[in-house]
Amino acid sequence: MQIKRVLMIILVLTMLAVPTYANESKVIQEEKIDVSNPTTRFSNISVFYNVFEITSGGKALLTSSITSRGTDKIKIVTYLQSYENRRWVNIKTWSTTQPGTICVLGEQWYVTSGHQYRMKSYAYVYKDNQFLESTVFTSNTKLY
Repeated sequence: MQIKRVLMIILVLTMLAVPTYANESKVIQEEKIDVSNPTTRFSNISVFYNVFEITSGGKALLTSSITSRGTDKIKIVTYLQSYENRRWVNIKTWSTTQPGTICVLGEQWYVTSGHQYRMKSYAYVYKDNQFLESTVFTSNTKLY
């Protein structure tokens, strides 16, 4: 199981090294939580890292990873959303639950041109099947 986790982390790092482009917005969105900062509200979540990009060919790339401490199970749920009729609509949902203190979710989906898209990702951490904490990330909007 450790080998699978290490391979997933290497895959995510490799995906981050490959340049991808979507119109003129090339900003990578991420949320990092610094647990050494006394104003941080989390006890168990260390870092929640998220990347959302759309390539020039319309491939949406979504990556969420979380590291925690004092946990034995982590769940990530990620939504690809489209803006339709003045509201955000889920067009695709992925989730993964992994044991331990590291969880990674990397997915891709082709989107239709002429729309606005965003990624919304939730992370939940558990110990002995007891919910401990959660966090959420919402990317900036990307027009494709």
